[in-house]
Amino acid sequence: MYFSEIDLSGIDLSNKDLTSAILPEVIFRGANLQNVSFNYSNLASCDFFMANLENAQLVKAIADYADFENARMQNSNLFRTTFIESNLTNADLTRANLEKALFSEANLENAILINVNITNASISKCRVKGINLQGALGIESIQADWIDIGKKGDPKRLVGKDVLNWLVENAYRL
Repeated sequence: MYFSEIDLSGIDLSNKDLTSAILPEVIFRGANLQNVSFNYSNLASCDFFMANLENAQLVKAIADYADFENARMQNSNLFRTTFIESNLTNADLTRANLEKALFSEANLENAILINVNITNASISKCRVKGINLQGALGIESIQADWIDIGKKGDPKRLVGKDVLNWLVENAYRL
């Protein structure tokens, strides 16, 4: 399936199999994508603002430059999905599988990653101010050159062991 640059805002594609779909720049604002399969799909530059992606399958998908702000992604499988320069501000990824996911230069500000599996994921050069990693599994294996924990317009970079220490501290905050 191939669609590009179309507006599917508010559409209900719940329980659909869109495996290997090529959907660059498609707008899914407020769409119901619950239980959808986007495995191996190209979702580059898509707009998922406030979309419902609960229990969605995005295994090895490309979600680079995509906007997931305020998206509901609980229990989703994002194994080895790439999020290069993607926006996940305020996204709820509670209990999601983020194992080996690649977040590079992504905005994870105020993202909810409670009880996620983040084993061997990469969050290099990501903005993580306010991220909630409570109960996250695999924190010690996260890879990152540096992270930004500062306020918008006032970056504060952490490097090396400071990255891991900050992530572990945030994984166990109450």
